[in-house]
Amino acid sequence: MIDSIHERRVIIVDNNESLSMDLANILTEQNFVVNIATNGMKALKLIEDIRYNIMLIDIDIPSFSAIHLCDRFRTLFPAGIIILFCNEYEKISERNLFKACSDYFLLKPFNYSELILLLRESIFNG
Repeated sequence: MIDSIHERRVIIVDNNESLSMDLANILTEQNFVVNIATNGMKALKLIEDIRYNIMLIDIDIPSFSAIHLCDRFRTLFPAGIIILFCNEYEKISERNLFKACSDYFLLKPFNYSELILLLRESIFNG
């Protein structure tokens, strides 16, 4: 596993490539090191190979259960930060389910500035 103690490494797990690229560009400008996985299997491979501080994950990722991926991330990186997001407010039951394995939940579309503040605050407090 690649160790990046002094880097702020983020994995974005979302099949919306446009959103992922926008978010990656914004985070890179803020000195985060970012990887993108467009499905759960790619994300699983990345988290098993690279040490991450933060995982941003859409509830509706293809090819793998988001909850299983969150559990695996938490096992590998107990101090890591998990931020879940989804498109629909109607997924409130899933939102409650994921509260057990995540640190924060955001509804899309989210404000990038608020996300950056949340990430900085989480890293500082963590």
